[in-house]
Amino acid sequence: MSQDTTITATTSGNSHVVLCDNTGWAHLVSRSWEITPFKAYELSISLAQQLPHDPLLVTIGDDEAGTNPLIKVWDWGRKDRHGNPICVRMSRAVPSHMRPTPATALAVHENKSRHLEPLVLYLEELHKKGGATEDHTTLLLTCYVKIDQHDQQGKLKEFINSKDKVIEFDVDVAIKV
Repeated sequence: MSQDTTITATTSGNSHVVLCDNTGWAHLVSRSWEITPFKAYELSISLAQQLPHDPLLVTIGDDEAGTNPLIKVWDWGRKDRHGNPICVRMSRAVPSHMRPTPATALAVHENKSRHLEPLVLYLEELHKKGGATEDHTTLLLTCYVKIDQHDQQGKLKEFINSKDKVIEFDVDVAIKV
């Protein structure tokens, strides 16, 4: 960072501190003081939040003057060929038809598995009615694994050990998954 650089946003989580600046750079600082900088925006970063338990960083910043700010989600667990985190999602913070407005706050919810629940309910019902294919079983088991990783609810174990066998599934497919 140069003398003309100003820190505009800070956040921490997942064993890191993140410093963002007015030139569009984000600097990940590890517990061992290793600094990994990358260019996140062309102009500046105004807000940032590192998820506490996942290698995801959410930032709001500007790529061009006179437009609404962009929200970007960076995955520190996935790197490009230069070793920089990959931007896995990008969206306008304010709809593009509105006049440019700066973002003033950022809040991120970490429970990603809650979005799987409607899909799981649908797939379970499909299995109960006997209309599930091999792909449906694979998707259902994958959802159970994702839910168990985040919520520790034991959905996969409950599925496998269900005594009443309400949900019919192909055992060979389940073993493959």
